[in-house]
Amino acid sequence: MSIVGLKIVNPHDGTSFIFNEKTSPASLVWTDYVSKNTPGIHQSPTDWRYYEWECQIKIPAGYQAHVYPVGFTEFHQGRSGNGFRLTGFSEQIRFSQNGESIIIDGLSLDNFFDNWLTELIKIIAYPQTSGGQAGLKILNNSNFNNSVPPAGFGYVSHKARVYIQGRFDPASIDPRLNYGNCLMFFYNEDPTCMLVHQNGYYSCSRHDGGDRAGWYRVVIFSDIGVRERLEGPGYGLKLRNRDGAVTFSSGVGVLTKPVSLNVSNRGLGDIIPTPGIRYPMLVPAWIGHHLWMEGSTAYSRNLSLTSYGEGALFVGSGDRTYWKASQWGTTNYTTKQPILILDAADYFNF
Repeated sequence: MSIVGLKIVNPHDGTSFIFNEKTSPASLVWTDYVSKNTPGIHQSPTDWRYYEWECQIKIPAGYQAHVYPVGFTEFHQGRSGNGFRLTGFSEQIRFSQNGESIIIDGLSLDNFFDNWLTELIKIIAYPQTSGGQAGLKILNNSNFNNSVPPAGFGYVSHKARVYIQGRFDPASIDPRLNYGNCLMFFYNEDPTCMLVHQNGYYSCSRHDGGDRAGWYRVVIFSDIGVRERLEGPGYGLKLRNRDGAVTFSSGVGVLTKPVSLNVSNRGLGDIIPTPGIRYPMLVPAWIGHHLWMEGSTAYSRNLSLTSYGEGALFVGSGDRTYWKASQWGTTNYTTKQPILILDAADYFNF
């Protein structure tokens, strides 16, 4: 972890972080629901049962993008005698960054009655460490000198410590917040708790699928009330980009230390270290599957991640599902897509 940088203190709450080569503005490319009438939707070229969506908001070259669907993966079965057998796994939501376009395949927007369904999709992008000849530069990082991208820059609009029991409602923090207008990162104080994505909302449970309530720290990126704080009078460090727009103020939170974490080849119960990240915060999403047999009965659990004390994540699971006439051995599959984590220590005093 870098030890070079400036210590930035937030004048509003006294929290601090080290402004270094990893510090970056965030672009909230998409935070809303996607349905069959969303511009850019068409039938999937890989599977007629699903849809493909090309996000109509472009991102500049040189940006790192992360996509958060409901679930990253899917498993498949085929006929075998009088039953079914496991045929493999796939990345249910795939995205390709071709120039300025992000394409997401595998969206499930139909049900048996042909009602329109929606999927909550989050896309966040941020400039990779970039060199430049102007602006504040630390270890060749002059990210805040970049021009504002088409989607704009998103900043921390809200921080809170909340007790979640069952479904979480963002409006409990601010009535202007909803699931479609922000991006939320969570850190759970109780390692037995796990926040999961349930059909367009987040719900608290145990890391093994049971019922559980607990305390969470949440950092919310949105454009609510940020512009006034970013450009208003105040003290501390303030940066303008090459176009003269304010892109950083010490009173407004940014992506202080974004880490892209590989979670592939993991299994239920695994502990994943997060080097350099003391209190890992993440966006809830299902990252894979755990399959097993009990006698002649097949079961599955969806896998998700939860914070596991200091410097670690835990691979937990949702409720188990029974599969009639299926046969498979014990196996795990987790997504090949990296996830983005932040450090709650950069946003809260512990």
